Amino acid sequence: MVLGLPIISHQLRRRQSAIRYINYILLGIYLFANLYLTMLSRPVSLYRHMEMTPFWSYRAALQGNASLQEEVILNILLYVPLGYLLHYACPKLKWWMVILAGFLMSGLTETIQLLFKLGLCEVDDLISNTFGTVIGVGAYMGYKRIEGTKH
Repeated sequence: MVLGLPIISHQLRRRQSAIRYINYILLGIYLFANLYLTMLSRPVSLYRHMEMTPFWSYRAALQGNASLQEEVILNILLYVPLGYLLHYACPKLKWWMVILAGFLMSGLTETIQLLFKLGLCEVDDLISNTFGTVIGVGAYMGYKRIEGTKH
């Protein structure tokens, strides 16, 4: 889905009304999938787990911890569609507002995970998710720049 967003946008660029509806549908599917992956699919733990040390998982990943390498990459990729689709759905939003929305959505997710004992609440997820949103916004802005030069 992450790599297909600019391709889908390009293929449908002449059908603006169709792409707008498709984008809203994709955004809805994405939001549900994100909710499912980050909260609904997780078992409730007996204890609250929290890690507030910034970049601990990045350091462990760089030292060769394969499971943390995968986790960091997946946390980044999880929010790339949000940055792209939200910016596409609401083009009047400034780029920083979309990134702020990604940050706030990630923060809300981490807070809910902590309150309802759904996995590990950690600062690194917030950092990774926000970085993913930045990549999505960048992909959208890059697509719009390329699209603009063709006209």
